[in-house]
Amino acid sequence: MSSGRERFKSATAVFGSMFKPGNLTREPRLPEDTLTADSLVPQFLGHAGVPDTADAVAYDGSQRLVALSTSDGRVKVYGQDLAEALYCSTSHCATQQLMFVPNRAAVLRLAKDGLVELFSLTPPFQRCGALPGLEGDLPQHVLFWPMEDAKDFLLLGCRSGSMRVAQLHPGPNAVGSSILSIRSVSLMPYGVSAEHWTRRGVSGPLLGL
Repeated sequence: MSSGRERFKSATAVFGSMFKPGNLTREPRLPEDTLTADSLVPQFLGHAGVPDTADAVAYDGSQRLVALSTSDGRVKVYGQDLAEALYCSTSHCATQQLMFVPNRAAVLRLAKDGLVELFSLTPPFQRCGALPGLEGDLPQHVLFWPMEDAKDFLLLGCRSGSMRVAQLHPGPNAVGSSILSIRSVSLMPYGVSAEHWTRRGVSGPLLGL
C-alpha cells in the first residue's frame, strides 16, 4: 500500500510541475483581420431547384425541356438527367410571356416593360438577341407568336392593335440534332398600326394572336 501511495504522489508532483505559471507559454497573437464587409463584392453564381419567384412556365415536347421565368428576370431551363441552364435578363421586371421557339434551340421571354429577349439553348447558353426598341415603338402588354408559314419570323402584337414582325436569324444546327440554333433577332421595318384597324371599323384591344 505504501509503495502505491508513493507512486501516486510522485506522479502528481510531476503532473503539477507541468502546469506551473512559469511553464505556461502564450501563443503569438494573430494580426487584426483586414477583410471587412465593405471589401466583399456579392455575386450570383448559381441556383438549384425551382425558384420561389417563378411567374411563367413553358414546355417544349419535341426537345423535352421545361422553362421557368421569375419576377426578377431569371430564366431557368430544365432538361434530362437534372441538367439546368440559367439565364439572367437585363430587365428585372416580371414576365409577360415565355415560350420556346418551335423547331429552334431558343426560348423567348417578354418582360412587362416591353423588352423581348432571346436565349440560346446551345453552348455557351447565353442571350443571343433582344428587341429593346419595342419599349418605345409599342406600348406595354406586347404578345408574340411564331408565324406558321414562315418559321424564321415572329409576329408581335400589342393590345392597342399594333403589330410588328421580327426576323429570327438562324445559326448552325445543335450538336446531334436537326434543330437549328438562333444567332440573333431583329425587328422588321414594316407592320400594321392600330389606326389601320380603326379605319376599317375594327376597334378594341388585342387579346391574343
